[in-house]
Amino acid sequence: MLDKMIVKNLLNRKGQPMSCCDRCERNNVGAKYCSWYNAQMICSDCREAETKREDYADCRKAEREAISRGDFNFHFLPAWKENR
Repeated sequence: MLDKMIVKNLLNRKGQPMSCCDRCERNNVGAKYCSWYNAQMICSDCREAETKREDYADCRKAEREAISRGDFNFHFLPAWKENR
């Protein structure tokens, strides 16, 4: 299932390996996940926090609807930072 996919060995826009979480900016976080809210690559802690948000189900529904319309670059919310 798509939401279980772990994304490894990704490159940032400069072609360098991604080594920190886009949201909390912790280094060497290992496996990265793509946020359901935007294009941020996030660590497992940020992913867990994301699934507990009140609007998570709405976000997932909006993503499915966007994909069915052919919008593969849908962003439910703009990127944000969190302190961990």
